[in-house]
Amino acid sequence: MVLGSQVNLVLALALGLAVYPLGLWLLHVIGDDERQILGALLPREIANRFALLKPEIGD
Repeated sequence: MVLGSQVNLVLALALGLAVYPLGLWLLHVIGDDERQILGALLPREIANRFALLKPEIGD
C-alpha cells in the first residue's frame, strides 16, 4: 500500500510538472518579458525550440 501511494504521488508530480507550464502557455499568461527571461535562463537550443528568443537581425 505504501509503494502504491508513492507511485501515485510520483505520477501526480510528473503530470503536474508537464501540465502546469503547458496551461500557462496555452492561456497566454507568459508575456514577452517572461519569454526573454526564460530565454536567458534556458540553453539556446531549448529556447529556440520553444521560440522563447526573438531572432536577432542577422541571424
